[in-house]
Amino acid sequence: MLRGGSAFKLRKIGLLRRLGEAMALDEQSVCAYLKHLSPEERYELLQSAVPDLRTELQRLLGTMGAIPVRERPKSVRIPEELPAHLAQRLHEYYAKVTARYERLVKNGHSRSSAYRERRMNTPIRLAKYLADNGIERWDVLRQRDIASFLMVNPGLRRSSIDGFLRFLNQDRSFTERRGRPPSKLGSKRTTPRPPPVISPSELKDVITEIRRTRSPAEFLLAWLVCRMGMTVAAGYALTLDKIRGDKAGRLVIQPARVWVAVPRDIEPILLNLISDEVPDWRQTAPEQLQHVTIFDRYIKDVDVFREQVLQRRAFTLRASAVFAAMHNGHLDRATLHATMGVSMPTIAKLELLLSADLHRRIDPSIVARRNAAILGEADD
Repeated sequence: MLRGGSAFKLRKIGLLRRLGEAMALDEQSVCAYLKHLSPEERYELLQSAVPDLRTELQRLLGTMGAIPVRERPKSVRIPEELPAHLAQRLHEYYAKVTARYERLVKNGHSRSSAYRERRMNTPIRLAKYLADNGIERWDVLRQRDIASFLMVNPGLRRSSIDGFLRFLNQDRSFTERRGRPPSKLGSKRTTPRPPPVISPSELKDVITEIRRTRSPAEFLLAWLVCRMGMTVAAGYALTLDKIRGDKAGRLVIQPARVWVAVPRDIEPILLNLISDEVPDWRQTAPEQLQHVTIFDRYIKDVDVFREQVLQRRAFTLRASAVFAAMHNGHLDRATLHATMGVSMPTIAKLELLLSADLHRRIDPSIVARRNAAILGEADD
């Protein structure tokens, strides 16, 4: 049986061979071949092609209308050695996550190829932890087990397990009294927890350091995350139809729903990268550029970028970008959502940080006197 890497190599060879056969005929045959492929096969073909060939294929895809290109979702392996009940519920949850992924993609939503993997990673780790500690059923899981699991894995966020805990409870109409007394798993928190952020000044230092030490492409992708609030995946997949010049001569991009002007000091970096990839992009119709990306030529492995350039802090840096925008007075939720693509629940959580931060702008002695007056501890 072929391993994943070998299977991919065989698919890659087959895709390129059939592409060569079509190219030997004419452009119409190439378009017919591309149309025949699945969205995942088109993605693999683009990734397998050399840069110049990939750019030409991307242009052809742009002339073919709304033809999807999608990375194959990463598979998830549930360990066979887990106790039967633990494994069964994991398989059921995996089926639910897969169904949701397919429904979202079918309805036109963009989702990372690691969507299922990210949602299954922590539940699988929790199952392994329970099995190692002699717990073989989910219905005897208690809050202290979850707390000890998170203590052993301090890098995990509680939110990464909440969805699975709600899934475990959804069919439990009656309380199970056998075995260990169950607890209210996945109960809704009364107070939302803001995502981790760094201060705007610290964020500025991070961006400056990346610009000083990294390549222009790496800096630009980091800037999209740390300033525009894009996810790494969305920034990496940014296509040329989302970049254009406006009537005033400024370069604008569309990171989410609306167009945003690129700062003057960023414009030449972005223009140089685009010109190297597609020199005549300004004269090309936007619909022909909807599959043409710029970062994949310069950054071969986006996971290495997350680890080495962003120091595994992509989530924190993106949240910090949104917080910095709010800190600078951009407080309208609809504008933040349309400009940066951040969700409304995340904005609401970040707003909790503003009240505390605003207090830090005031001299502590003034805050102390105000609190004393409110509590009736002062005469004046």
